[in-house]
Amino acid sequence: MRYTRFVLLILLVSCGQQRKKGPDSRPRNLLIPGIINKVVAKQHQQLIPGSGDFNSYKEYLANLSDSDAATIPFALDYIKTCLPANLPQRDSVFYLFNLKFFKVANPISEELYTQYATVLKQIENEPKAPRPKAFIDNLKACGIGVFSTEGNYYLDVSSDYFYKNFKGRVSDGVRTFLYIRKREMAEGFSEDAGLLISFNALYGRVKQWDKFLNDYPNTLYTPSATDYYNSYLRVLMTGMDNSRTFDDIDSTLMPEVKSIYRKAIHEDKNSRTSKIISSYYDFLARHNFKYDDSVDVFLKQHGLST
Repeated sequence: MRYTRFVLLILLVSCGQQRKKGPDSRPRNLLIPGIINKVVAKQHQQLIPGSGDFNSYKEYLANLSDSDAATIPFALDYIKTCLPANLPQRDSVFYLFNLKFFKVANPISEELYTQYATVLKQIENEPKAPRPKAFIDNLKACGIGVFSTEGNYYLDVSSDYFYKNFKGRVSDGVRTFLYIRKREMAEGFSEDAGLLISFNALYGRVKQWDKFLNDYPNTLYTPSATDYYNSYLRVLMTGMDNSRTFDDIDSTLMPEVKSIYRKAIHEDKNSRTSKIISSYYDFLARHNFKYDDSVDVFLKQHGLST
């Protein structure tokens, strides 16, 4: 394993005003059992007694390496040890943590099939062997899970990591956002161009994000919520290659999907979902609920793609 050169940084590590030596910027060897928990426990002693503010947090975060997995638990420990839960900038605290999390996690994921290729083979064949167990455990200590789709491994945040650690440290809107995403990530969504959930469950997600956007129109995560809403609505209306909304044989709208559309129209006539689907349903009715090229034209006119 090749390590980059590093420099010990003198930064604001204690939560108060005294400057102490912070964690070095070496990438930790994720194949060493317990290495993450060990270095975080050691660094924790530098944060006591805990007292900090948003500016000290930003300074601490900025000086943590993007190439060290331990950066994630270092940052989380600073938040829990040094920052009050009701900090006025509490949503910004999580937002910056979220950005840092993926700055650190994404490069590790990109290195899976180079730096950790042999470990991936062991995960598949001998998941309890020392090396894969150390790798998985160390990533777990950073809130990172090892997942696979269509035979390929990738890394992502563990489904409950953000909600579990920040549910008492963010506004109601952000907490609700994190709770919804926790449930969705645990359920999954699609694989091999097909849905892992039913169309009815998909409609439930559309409704939930519609309600969220009505209840919390101005949170830091309103743009993300809008993206989820639009994505789920698009799939509900257009389907996927292996989860069709129109029958492959006669190109007629599937009965299950037609029933969901009817339910959407009548459940809440004033919602944006009801209005969009009502318009789509009327359009399909004029075409005997059969798919043809005009469906694509309608969807594109409404910002949706097949």
